[in-house]
Amino acid sequence: MEVGLYFGTFDPIHNGHLALAGYVLGQQLVEELWFVPSPQSPYKQDRLIAPAADRCAAIRKVIDRLADTRLALCDVELGLPTPSYTICTLRELHRRCPSVRFTLVMGADSAVALPQWREGSTIASSYRVLVYPRRGYSLPPSLLSQYPLLEAIDAPLVEISSTAIREGRARGQNMDFYTPLV
Repeated sequence: MEVGLYFGTFDPIHNGHLALAGYVLGQQLVEELWFVPSPQSPYKQDRLIAPAADRCAAIRKVIDRLADTRLALCDVELGLPTPSYTICTLRELHRRCPSVRFTLVMGADSAVALPQWREGSTIASSYRVLVYPRRGYSLPPSLLSQYPLLEAIDAPLVEISSTAIREGRARGQNMDFYTPLV
């Protein structure tokens, strides 16, 4: 079985996340897609985030509401040391699910930085990585030739971010149009 791992803070989960999940599953790029919320990204240590339990509860509600058995919440990172490093999560998932092939799903902004991650070259050399478009980022041909498992996908560009939603809410704006109703 091939499982897509969609890592993120999901603070909050929004319709852009769901559009990408729907695209990846609709194009049959993986058999299942697991949302993997991070308790603390090493790249976002200066930012306060909602409690992991609240973010997981919201993801569960969305998955239940969509009623698509190919979607799941994977809270493995919540039991690992923080900050969360993808390579550590992958090793733990292989320990728990040795017969599953894992594929990473990430934006072009993250993929461009992947070689600088902890053991990023190992990740990029060992795992299929589906890279969706992000405005202002493109995958350099040199990166694609160096890491042939990186695969640019033609997912729709959705201009929604958790940051913009949180900032809008802080200004008193109704941001419910961008988030699933749970």
